[in-house]
Amino acid sequence: MTKLLQNPVLVREMRQAARLSRTPVILSIVTVIAGLLVCAIGGAASTEAPPAEVGSILYQAFFSLAFAVVSWIGPGVAALTIVGERAGRTWEPLVLTGLSPRAVAQGKLLAALSYLGLYLAALAPVAALPFLFGGVTATEVVLGYALLAVFSVVAAGFGLAVSSGAATPAMALLVTLPLAVSASMLTYFGLGVGGSMLAHEVWATVPQGMPVWLPTAYARADLNTAYTVYLVALPVGVAWILVSFFREVTIANLSDPNDDRSSGLKRWFCMASALVVVIGALPPWLSRSHAWAIAMIAQGAQALLSAFTLLVLCAEPAGPSRRILAEWRLAKAGPLRRFFGPGLARTLALLVAVTALAELALAVVGAAANTTGSGASRERIGNALFAGYATSFFGFLAGFALFARSFPRGRLPPRAMLSLAMFAAVAGPLFVLAIAGLITSFGGNAYWIAAPSPLYVFALLDDIGVAAKHPALAAGVAAMVGWTILGAVLGAMGFRRLRTIARAARAAEGALEARLRAEDEAAARTSPATTDGVLG
Repeated sequence: MTKLLQNPVLVREMRQAARLSRTPVILSIVTVIAGLLVCAIGGAASTEAPPAEVGSILYQAFFSLAFAVVSWIGPGVAALTIVGERAGRTWEPLVLTGLSPRAVAQGKLLAALSYLGLYLAALAPVAALPFLFGGVTATEVVLGYALLAVFSVVAAGFGLAVSSGAATPAMALLVTLPLAVSASMLTYFGLGVGGSMLAHEVWATVPQGMPVWLPTAYARADLNTAYTVYLVALPVGVAWILVSFFREVTIANLSDPNDDRSSGLKRWFCMASALVVVIGALPPWLSRSHAWAIAMIAQGAQALLSAFTLLVLCAEPAGPSRRILAEWRLAKAGPLRRFFGPGLARTLALLVAVTALAELALAVVGAAANTTGSGASRERIGNALFAGYATSFFGFLAGFALFARSFPRGRLPPRAMLSLAMFAAVAGPLFVLAIAGLITSFGGNAYWIAAPSPLYVFALLDDIGVAAKHPALAAGVAAMVGWTILGAVLGAMGFRRLRTIARAARAAEGALEARLRAEDEAAARTSPATTDGVLG
């Protein structure tokens, strides 16, 4: 902890912030506005509601306002840190200090969190207002502040990741603020209001329809297995995945293009996939009757994680640079470190292998936990079909990414080509099905035409057990095999083209070095001798 506080970037940021006279003014204005707003809400509610209910309303109002401050101001403050260095022409002196990108990112993150901590500390007196009416406990307020701290880390990490890749401060704010506001509103109403309804079904002591329900659940819910899984493991796992991803993206953007910028993201993906499997494997054992559905949700989360990681890593270099090779030789790097290093083919192989293992593990968990009900075998087949579709389609995406990366750079970027291919593969068969249904008079089982789309698996789940009567299941299996073969063919073609390009580049580099060496030797032979006597 002492080493973190002694980070040079953090020390410099804190000294600069201490010299600003506007910081206390801003904090005072925010505190006064928040206090007046909370008091106005309490005054309006106290005319009709009892004191305990007024205290609960004030609690919801205060932490909703504090969440807005953290989720809107936090990313905006962090988004101006690194890009502000570049705009102010102080980034080069910071690089010349010799600090590693990890140390710079760590210092900037701690500085943004310190600034957010000032806001939360200034709002602390307003948090005492609910105690005047009752209805909440000190434990709930402390837990609410702890959750605000977690949201602060996520928000600051997101802003820092955007700032590390933005060209100008205006561009950083234009990207950060709309995404931060949209994500915060989705979190507030989706996980807040919607999550409170689900939490009320599990723990009756949690009020229904209240957006700030998680601190109340921590304080009032019974300590059991469900408490550990849903209130501890799941939130901590999601927060770790988000924060660690933003950190690795920031470090990668701050690194030199010739440095190793992908190893950290690959390690993050492996750890995140393992975490998804562990967290997704716990809930099915708590609800045996819905084990297959819960396991399928976890399988879908893994599929989305793999697709997102593929979009992030599909533009990495085809192989390690000469600097990285020299560093590996000096450090005597082992095979594992070299495998996690830059190299698109190795990266895609790693993504496909981890995805396949994760989907298989979650399918096995869903099948093992689902031991009750007459449709247990049918639901186990559903988990297996989902895993097969997710793995085969991701294999196609990985092969297409390698193929797209082998094209000249004058065409569409690999991410754009991969996004278009993903949209066409998912939505194209559905459009064909819709057009075929309008032109012809197919029956109700004609949806097998859309078998190439990954969304077809959801329609196929309804026909498990009776699928032998029509070609729905056969079309699904054929689509999975087809995606696998197509991905392998495209990957082989892309790998071959990249290898040919690499050989040509090495040959051209060798020819250039030989020509330069010959010119140097010729210049040395024809130049006059410069001895001490001549110079004298």
